[in-house]
Amino acid sequence: MARERLRTRREAALEIEEQLLQEARERDELRALWGRPLDLSDESPNWFMNRLLRREGVSHPLIERGRDVDEAIAEVWRLLEPVRQRHARLTALEPQVTERDASAFNLRREHALEEARVRLPELNRVIRDHNLMVPDALHRRPFPLAETLERLASEIPPIEAQVPEGGRQQEGWRRHMRKLTRRRAG
Repeated sequence: MARERLRTRREAALEIEEQLLQEARERDELRALWGRPLDLSDESPNWFMNRLLRREGVSHPLIERGRDVDEAIAEVWRLLEPVRQRHARLTALEPQVTERDASAFNLRREHALEEARVRLPELNRVIRDHNLMVPDALHRRPFPLAETLERLASEIPPIEAQVPEGGRQQEGWRRHMRKLTRRRAG
């Protein structure tokens, strides 16, 4: 009985609301209203705080700490990305890789791997500090130093210079590009 009364009152209120909205539309009173419609999907008791934090781009401190760890991991991988790209370019031109290009790449590779060797313990400290502050479900696995460096070194192997049959070193990239432009022009 009480539920039925509540349902009929709710239906009556919705009918009155719809009637008032229709009258306001007919009088063109709603034209001055602008903006996004209200998001009433959050029915939690903290709906206002949740919406405010979401709008300001802030979240729970534990989640923010996880973003800090993600940034630290991304920073280490960004350090190696130029070396990976250079390796891909040089291996695509493998027959034309000069000794100078190969030694320059190998030196850059060694510097990048050394920088990763220095930064990985720092990254593991960040992960350890994160794991001390968050529940088990949010823990991150640290990077084993030796295994990670070995994997990185195998992903980006050193490049050997290719000496032509005549024993003379080619000019490499510039010579290759001259050949391509001559073919296109001719």
